[in-house]
Amino acid sequence: MRYWAALFAAGPSPKAKEKAVRIQCASNLKQWGVAITLYAGDNRDYFPDNSGGMDWAWMDPALNTNFYPAYLYPNRPGSGAQMRNASDVIYCPTDVWHRAYEEIKGVVTLIGYNYLPGRTAASSPNAQYDTYGLAEWVYRRKLNGPLSQGTGHD
Repeated sequence: MRYWAALFAAGPSPKAKEKAVRIQCASNLKQWGVAITLYAGDNRDYFPDNSGGMDWAWMDPALNTNFYPAYLYPNRPGSGAQMRNASDVIYCPTDVWHRAYEEIKGVVTLIGYNYLPGRTAASSPNAQYDTYGLAEWVYRRKLNGPLSQGTGHD
């Protein structure tokens, strides 16, 4: 009996914790995929408008009202009093930097899974999406749609 009590008191092993984080991350990514697909299905195959999303990790503020509440969840960012929960779907479970920045700066437009489509070249002049081979994805306006060249037009 003491053996089991000591085993449970020690908590999960590092391998078990690592596996749990991988499972949580995969779950987050699946939730994002389902949410974007549902949105596209309700909106003639268009992605949520992220044309105001800047650079790598900033999203269009309108996503807080026209995408998150209906398709993902109500976006409740961290504040100066408390950092966003580690199991929150907005960020990877290991992404401490974005949570801390959001808490310190009080921003509501930071996103941890950075490659949300629907951006424009004008809103992200420093992102260099073409350099990394991501332009076709981040500038795309429609699910399975053509590349919009970052102009915001199809």
